[in-house]
Amino acid sequence: MELIFENYEELRCLHYALCEAKFHPEPQFREVQGSPLSAATADKVYDLLIENAPTEREAQGWRYHRELSPTSPLMPVIENAARRLAQDKSLSATERKTALKVFAAPFHMADHHIENIFERVGGHRPTLW
Repeated sequence: MELIFENYEELRCLHYALCEAKFHPEPQFREVQGSPLSAATADKVYDLLIENAPTEREAQGWRYHRELSPTSPLMPVIENAARRLAQDKSLSATERKTALKVFAAPFHMADHHIENIFERVGGHRPTLW
């Protein structure tokens, strides 16, 4: 199956629409946010944005913004998802981590950032000494 875009702006528009569906704080279809299928689709679209960027500078910008940091504007939404996952006692720590990665797609987070998020939302603060 193939999807053809007339131009780069159409691809960019699809990316923004997927992000709106995945990260809206009050989604109409919450199952889209945690779906491995929507995560895989968002990853493919993001990869296409990088591969087809009109300039290397824009491609580098997409690569840079794919890596989330604790100060990312998406962090409040990701923390809310982590809070919901932390409350689900049927999930193991590994399953929670995987589910949060699926939720965050197409963006990536370092494992230590994910652990810090779960510590923060679970009420456990890392010690400073």
